[in-house]
Amino acid sequence: MRSITRIIKFALKNALRKKGIALLAIFGIGIGITLQITLDSFSNGISESFDDFFGDMAGNLDIVEPNKQTFQGQIPLTVSNDILSNNDLSEHIVGISPEQHLPPSVNSYGELLGSSFMGETKSLNVIGLDNLNEFTSRDRTLDSLISGSRLFVEGANEVVISNSLFKQNTTLFAIGNDLELQINISDTYPLTIVGITDGSEIFGFGPSSMTIDSYDVYTSMEVTSKVMDEILRPENSFYHFERLGLSSINMSSAKYSSVTIYTDLVDQTEIDLLQENVDLFLTNLYGKELSVISISTFLDSSSEMQAMLAGFLLVISIVTLVAGSMGIIVAQLVGIESRMKEFAILKATGWKNSHIMLDVIGESAALALLGSLLGIILSAGLTTILSASGLLLAIISPTTIVTAILIAIIIGIVGGSYPGIKASRVRPMEVLHSS
Repeated sequence: MRSITRIIKFALKNALRKKGIALLAIFGIGIGITLQITLDSFSNGISESFDDFFGDMAGNLDIVEPNKQTFQGQIPLTVSNDILSNNDLSEHIVGISPEQHLPPSVNSYGELLGSSFMGETKSLNVIGLDNLNEFTSRDRTLDSLISGSRLFVEGANEVVISNSLFKQNTTLFAIGNDLELQINISDTYPLTIVGITDGSEIFGFGPSSMTIDSYDVYTSMEVTSKVMDEILRPENSFYHFERLGLSSINMSSAKYSSVTIYTDLVDQTEIDLLQENVDLFLTNLYGKELSVISISTFLDSSSEMQAMLAGFLLVISIVTLVAGSMGIIVAQLVGIESRMKEFAILKATGWKNSHIMLDVIGESAALALLGSLLGIILSAGLTTILSASGLLLAIISPTTIVTAILIAIIIGIVGGSYPGIKASRVRPMEVLHSS
């Protein structure tokens, strides 16, 4: 045991003897570990965001018109009462919140809103709530407002905007300023900003949806109906619909764009059954197809996406392992070639083959652990910067750190094995004689 301890101390002392080669090996492993930790932290952030934001929404159902953009939806205003009056459907329904959406062409700010990942100019997703109390009691989107904010007054020309929109231009979209909605080429409809959400933002893009090309804006449906009346005028309609290849003939300001049904169900089978029954009921009642979408279906898709990301992270870890091992092998092979006389002397003085192997592997493990430490420091700084900038939510978990250290240890053992075998096979007489 004492000899092994001495060998380990000897290995640690000699790990950085060839400083240039050692630093290159440490840096290479550090970069690989940084990539692995950063991606894993990003995955953790996505999972936590989904769990936090959608955890209590699994039983929700959304009613929309199929094959139409949301703002084109024309759902009858009687849909809420019709559903609630059906005892078979309403048993597990705890609330219904209808919404009216305006077309994205009401954006009057153009490139001031910034661009999406795809390079497209972002737009405004103006949402008119028909029942603010129902929405706020069931949905957490407007739960938290920044200091000085308040909810809009129903019927008043007031809006609550997303924190991401406020951050885009804190001067232009400050509380008390007007948000100008485009009616036509020259006219706008002003809505006073009275609140800014401070809720959880998935990926930093809007507090209530996964869309990355628009900012959510909340007001009352009385307001969106007024705006819709304006943009549906023949002289204005072309600007918002026909110019985009859409028809406004059957559009009405007295219709919902979508309706959210809140339920107390958690069992997937029961949710699916209610979804089918509501779908059938609405089709029979209105004689036209209205799609009923389950949030849990979206959550299933997100779980698949997270599983794919986990698989991608596994590949990155394997690549890091292989690349790091090769780097250690190359660094150690270069090092031991110049130390053959040293190994010969050690062997001549009583060191066994296993002792020399342990020494080389110990040196490799020391380099790999130093590389992992560098990677942990770099990834901590990188994830802090990304999280602070709002680009993404990254969470470094203890499991992530332990995994990085284990990968480093494996890299050290694997990378040091071959050079260790080569060094242990040295023949003292041949080396000493040739030197």
